[in-house]
Amino acid sequence: MSKQDKPNSRNIPLPIQREVRQRCGFGCVICGLPLYEYEHMEEWAKVKRHDAEEITLLCDRHHREKTAGLLPKAVIIFLLV
Repeated sequence: MSKQDKPNSRNIPLPIQREVRQRCGFGCVICGLPLYEYEHMEEWAKVKRHDAEEITLLCDRHHREKTAGLLPKAVIIFLLV
């Protein structure tokens, strides 16, 4: 098992990254920008898992807004449904 595949690693395994990109349409789920970051909807530091259904794509701006609490998690989840 490589360092990247360990469950306690912050690195998201490649198959999960691929699944998230496909599900999110290869861009930020808010604005569609194809320059994105992976965002754990349940904070990784708390849950320490990489579940594709709990990860989404956000551009830098929307990622900062979510982290700052300006973009509620409920809004992002609503857009994913």
